[in-house]
Amino acid sequence: MDYKRIFSGKRSSVLSLACPETAVGLTRSHRERPANGLSGRLLAAITLMVLTSASCSTNTHSAVDNTVAESTLIQEQENELLPATVQEEESAPVQPAEKEPEAVQLQEPASDAPLALVQGQKTDYVILLPDDPAPAVATAGRELAGYLRKITGVNFPARTESELTAQVGEGASWPPVLAVGPSRFVDKLLKANEIELGAPDDDSIYLHTQGPNLILTGSSERAVLYAAYTFLEDACGVRWWSSNVEHVPHNTSLLLPQLDTFYTPRIKYRDIYYADARTNPFSARLKLNGHMQPIGSEQGGHYRIIGLCHTFEQFLPGNLYFDEHPEWYSLRGGKRLKEDSQLCLTNEEMRKEFTRVALERIRKDPEAGYIGVSQNDNRNACQCPACRQVVAEEGAESGAILRFVNAVAADIEKEYPDFKIVTLAYQYTEKPPRITKPRDNVLVQLCSIEASFAQPLLTGEQNRSFSGNLNKWLAITPRLFIWDYLTNFSKSLVPFPNYRVMGTNIHDFSNASVVGMFCQGDSLSVTGDFLLMRAWVVSHMLWNPDADPDALRREFLTGYYGAAGESLDAYMMFLCDELEKSGAILKCDRGDTSTWLTMEALNEATKFFDQAQEAVAGDPTLSTRLEIARITLDNAWLEYLKRSPEDPITKAADYRGPQDISAAIDDFLAKTAKYGTRHYSESEKFSFYRERLKMWQGSLGRKSAPLPEGLPSASEVQVVGPWDIRMFAAGRWTELVDEDNAPYGGAVRLFGKFHQWAVQYRFPESLSGEWDLYAEVRCDELAGYTGTGMSIGIHDGVSKRNILDVKVPAGEIAGGNYTLVHLGTAKINPECFLFMAPAGKPEQPAPDLYMGRVILVKPAAATE
Repeated sequence: MDYKRIFSGKRSSVLSLACPETAVGLTRSHRERPANGLSGRLLAAITLMVLTSASCSTNTHSAVDNTVAESTLIQEQENELLPATVQEEESAPVQPAEKEPEAVQLQEPASDAPLALVQGQKTDYVILLPDDPAPAVATAGRELAGYLRKITGVNFPARTESELTAQVGEGASWPPVLAVGPSRFVDKLLKANEIELGAPDDDSIYLHTQGPNLILTGSSERAVLYAAYTFLEDACGVRWWSSNVEHVPHNTSLLLPQLDTFYTPRIKYRDIYYADARTNPFSARLKLNGHMQPIGSEQGGHYRIIGLCHTFEQFLPGNLYFDEHPEWYSLRGGKRLKEDSQLCLTNEEMRKEFTRVALERIRKDPEAGYIGVSQNDNRNACQCPACRQVVAEEGAESGAILRFVNAVAADIEKEYPDFKIVTLAYQYTEKPPRITKPRDNVLVQLCSIEASFAQPLLTGEQNRSFSGNLNKWLAITPRLFIWDYLTNFSKSLVPFPNYRVMGTNIHDFSNASVVGMFCQGDSLSVTGDFLLMRAWVVSHMLWNPDADPDALRREFLTGYYGAAGESLDAYMMFLCDELEKSGAILKCDRGDTSTWLTMEALNEATKFFDQAQEAVAGDPTLSTRLEIARITLDNAWLEYLKRSPEDPITKAADYRGPQDISAAIDDFLAKTAKYGTRHYSESEKFSFYRERLKMWQGSLGRKSAPLPEGLPSASEVQVVGPWDIRMFAAGRWTELVDEDNAPYGGAVRLFGKFHQWAVQYRFPESLSGEWDLYAEVRCDELAGYTGTGMSIGIHDGVSKRNILDVKVPAGEIAGGNYTLVHLGTAKINPECFLFMAPAGKPEQPAPDLYMGRVILVKPAAATE
């Protein structure tokens, strides 16, 4: 497989189809064949099979069927798919024929009559493979034979050309064949029909009936496998809902329409980030081929990017180079940064060393074909005069990055002319430069991380900046990649209602000539927000961007959740509507749901979920799937009850939430343990969230603890408890501890030897406005220490500055009792977050710091 070809950016002419939900797009062949392939005829075939189907099966290999399949399970599935003839007999090796078999004859289709692959539980068909088939082609033959046997109960023997010729005799007629891959038989047919399959990385597939024969082939080994999977899905009705749940129709007869389909996916690079989808053979069945997919040669391989992303630190780590070459790193505030730094992109000596390291990486893995050369995951671009001059000339920070990347790419091209260099347009480099253009061997991957996922990325009013930048990038490069985001990284266990736009975005990107996409979902959890549905819909849209994403979503919900599907779809659309009505911006790194997930919205959402569970109450398998799906709604109720200033249990007549908060916490923790929840967010393991919930649970009886003396007269008071705090590097920088003298019996402890903003609290939009802020804190006594005991303040993400920044001497808060500290007055917006840090370093520890609670006071005068 040649993965080194530079994407040409050539677009295929995709025709719309009449076949709903299961349709694949068609492209005209080089001689402009009419679109008479998988449109109405496939729909007729599927309809026919549904009408004649005796039953269908849904295989469930484990009680929890959305967890990652174990390797042993995958092996069992692959063994199960071996053709019966291969399992039953071992034939002697047959030498390849020196000449083309005389029996190879091309026959024109006699009529539109369907092909009878199976009648009366018998078949005359043989699966024809090329002599010495490539691994992925052999897999295609096994998958085809295995699933045809599952559908019909009939064994389809698999033979190579030479084996079939030897079996029937030289010059004798062959039986009808299902020809898989690039055999001499298929090559002759392609030549006769003037079909050119294209380049290997096109992943083009060709499904064609010639007389009684069916041809399934493609432009590469991988594409041959895709042709087989397309046939099984779209002609036979097979569905792979997850790595271990599938739908297989059972038919005593199998009739096929005449097929003539040539299809080239417009999105060449297709990658997603969900745990279940990153398993074999499921990722290949989803037709994914990107870096994140563990697809071996038996499934045709995948693209690999050396380093992937954020490679400045990977290739030139500060702990190896900074002490000797501080000038290679970002200058910020008059100082060179060793940590959380970028590179000084105008430093020529640094560029030479970076290129040397990059070439060294390539020499170790020359078959990869791609290498990442991209900024680190922070905003600390170099501010030295030379770098600032480049940015001024280019009108964008991306100008300095792209000049550097182009220079590295030029040097790499001298030794590896086919290698591609992948760089990011990410956060502060999203805006393209006005002068420099990417070299031909440079691929720019535009990241949507700062967009709103409540609206379409290319047409939504909230995303005008992003769509404008995309159009400007497309004006200077024909090979644009996209890095899209499909989850809430700060709270993965709450609803994230981008259900309506996630497929539309792929369609729009494809129409805008984007040639590669990585859709980053939640790969750390197995109980997040409809993860299996997201993986299935997004993968199908990446393969065919002209499919109907709403129809795909409904198909999955009905196929996987049965009778509950309709209510679940109503639940999703209701949440989308509530989000849209609120006008809220849905970020991928914000956990705030306060403005759109109100108690009224939660009540209505709960009604839909109750209806879904009632619909499958008699089915233990489907009920289990619903229980898993409901975890995010259950947690949304807990999040609401934590921030609610009133008691909705006694004050709302239509209240549908938990009647007993403590019991609801126990039930939630039991379910997450049962189904293997491992993470609460990208940066927090679920075990620490469990501790925070338990601390909140223990405080419920003390929630009426009096406010401390010294607070001003207030019209409103809001309290942030330790269970609300986001802890970074929990277990290393921070931990939750029991503290009898803390306001709620517990606190967040910050270890004094780490000067990091390890404790943060993102203010919800409901707390926007002017507030007086206080914190109840303490620190340990440390003999001889007289410095700062605590740094605490508020950072404004809009102005990119600290609007409060308070340094508290250790002497003022040292000891066992909690002290009330006045932080000041601040005007808070949804981009603001509270931060807190001790003042020490590993070599000079400060006292450990304890945060009991933060109090927000709205002075009475503010409402007068």
